[in-house]
Amino acid sequence: MKYLMRLPEHSGSFIRELGGWGAYHTYLSKKEIANIKDGELVRIPNSNQKVGRNEPCPCGSGRKNKKCCQKRS
Repeated sequence: MKYLMRLPEHSGSFIRELGGWGAYHTYLSKKEIANIKDGELVRIPNSNQKVGRNEPCPCGSGRKNKKCCQKRS
């Protein structure tokens, strides 16, 4: 697991409060906010978010929604 990857809205003090990088990444996956995939921190799309087929995928992969997360549904 790669450390030192955080979401922009989380500060360093938030990570320290949780108990370090390992606890932070565990927190993200338990709360279903983000996961580490292929060495990158990837946001998990929010299910109540309406995204068109040709829009960029909300997970942050940079791919179109129809080629990424919509396939999983």
